Amino acid sequence: MNKQLIFRVSDNTQIIERIIEYFTKSNFKLVDRDTDKLKFSHSSSFFDTWTTNPLKWGSEIVVSLKDNEIISDFCIDTESQMKSVEEINVWSTFISNFESYITDTKKFKTLTKPNLKKVRNSRLIYIGLIILGCFLGGFISIYISKFTGNKTLGYFAIPIMATLFLTISINNKKQKNVL
Repeated sequence: MNKQLIFRVSDNTQIIERIIEYFTKSNFKLVDRDTDKLKFSHSSSFFDTWTTNPLKWGSEIVVSLKDNEIISDFCIDTESQMKSVEEINVWSTFISNFESYITDTKKFKTLTKPNLKKVRNSRLIYIGLIILGCFLGGFISIYISKFTGNKTLGYFAIPIMATLFLTISINNKKQKNVL
């Protein structure tokens, strides 16, 4: 997922320090610093799929400064993620909080616990759907094995049904939020 945020600031004194503070307090590492460009990252992990905090996904954020204009590019690795509505909302809130933190010079805002709690609850529901899909896939697997006499073919039903249950659930939730 790639997002770009462009906004202007009226006062650019200590702007670099404020940008660094926002991202480092959110557990991002400052990996590169030039006079007009800052680069932050959070390294990817094998367990990113199972984390209940989407801000811990592998990501790279580049913030460029041009006079009083701030251009920030957010590159978030969502390839191996569920990308549920709740997880996308966490990132959207984080990005919009960045702009308000810089422009309004408010105190540091973290994501509210309710947003992360929504992600955790939805993750449990999705895991439950995967388990349900595995059970249904197991029954279908037994039926295919008995019907065709080929056990290997039946083994494919389990991951297919688990993936199908998860995908349908996430897509239905995304469609409901669009409407």
